[in-house]
Amino acid sequence: MKGTVAEIFETHPEYWGLTGDPHLWEDLKEFFSNMSLPYSVERFTENFYIFYKLTSGYEIKEGVEHYIPGYDKGGASGGMINSSFWLEKGLPVLTERLEKVNKKYERKKNK
Repeated sequence: MKGTVAEIFETHPEYWGLTGDPHLWEDLKEFFSNMSLPYSVERFTENFYIFYKLTSGYEIKEGVEHYIPGYDKGGASGGMINSSFWLEKGLPVLTERLEKVNKKYERKKNK
């Protein structure tokens, strides 16, 4: 997945909000695997919000958890995604990584 936005999903966070969050991470990685770098942070953020809504059926909102049946592999929070995790940790980490990888690809392109 070199050369695609999926690169920013290679390293998982140290912790997750709920047990469905790693599944959303992997689905996002797959979704962005067809999008070439560099890729604007604004466009990434917009697509993240759209993907979240299409996946959960809801707008992302601080302090809200959503149940995704396809992510339910058992456990106490099976299938649950935590919007606070995504707003406070997941999305900021991903946009920071995207900014770094964009700079790397811009430098390569300008050589």
